[in-house]
Amino acid sequence: MNILTIDMDYIANSALSSEIGKLVQGPNTLGAVDSMYWDRVDRMLGDHAPNKLDSRNLEEIVEVFSKYVARGRPNVVFGLDHDSILLHIGDRTTDITVINLDQHHDVIYSNESHYNISEFGRVTEGDWVYYIKDRVIRYCWVGNEGSEEPLFTNFKYERFNLFRDIEDIPYQFDLIYVCLSPGYLHKKYWKYFWQLKDLADNLVGYTPLETRRLGDQYKLTSELDWRAGYGSS
Repeated sequence: MNILTIDMDYIANSALSSEIGKLVQGPNTLGAVDSMYWDRVDRMLGDHAPNKLDSRNLEEIVEVFSKYVARGRPNVVFGLDHDSILLHIGDRTTDITVINLDQHHDVIYSNESHYNISEFGRVTEGDWVYYIKDRVIRYCWVGNEGSEEPLFTNFKYERFNLFRDIEDIPYQFDLIYVCLSPGYLHKKYWKYFWQLKDLADNLVGYTPLETRRLGDQYKLTSELDWRAGYGSS
């Protein structure tokens, strides 16, 4: 199975440190990310809020997405978080090749995550790749210069700064999955997620929105919040 997946935080990593994130969310909303979350971030951090758009990366994902959506008949899915991709890979799929354009590697970030996967099969958006590692034959990660490298280096992966630098790219993909990552991408850029979906709908017909997820670190309080920026220019 050949998979192309795009995390929208690739265009503008807006993630906060856990300490600042807790201050922004407050004790009563911890774990919830809604459209007002980013308003609070802007009020607290002002010009220091991490929300600069990388226009080169935006152009890259539009180019790559447009090319491969139009090639063959891939299953194209849009989702809230990255771990929900597992719902479209399935438990029995083998010989998986993944090309991931993402600020984060999504392999694994902590010993705690390793324990949760190994002992309980508990997966989040930051370790879904490790969850399927025994079925992956090739993992290509296109990240940014400031992206953190995987913690467990015994997992074989290929690291790139540009999609075009990858050799032997599959001619077409069986699954193309695009996720919003609302806890990592400032809401003023959510419009680009919807623009990609409109593009896909025009090219291949209606594409589903995956609102289910496996992890629980970030949740939107309502689907209306998720749709913030829809129709924005």
